[in-house]
Amino acid sequence: MSLPGYIVGYLTPILSRLIFHTFSKSFILEIIILFVFGMALFSLGISLYTSVNLGVSPYDAVALSFEKKVGLVID
Repeated sequence: MSLPGYIVGYLTPILSRLIFHTFSKSFILEIIILFVFGMALFSLGISLYTSVNLGVSPYDAVALSFEKKVGLVID
């Protein structure tokens, strides 16, 4: 396991308790806002990771092949 695996393994129980306690009685609008924020952050991370051209692994090939087929590039 690499360093990110240890970080995720350590922080998951702590953050899950914090998030469950904070957002257990949330409204649907708050959940949607958190979802959109999380997807934007996830998309930013993926775009930064694939734009540095350090190599392609099997799970990265999906995004790159989609980009080749569709031709949609957002810079």
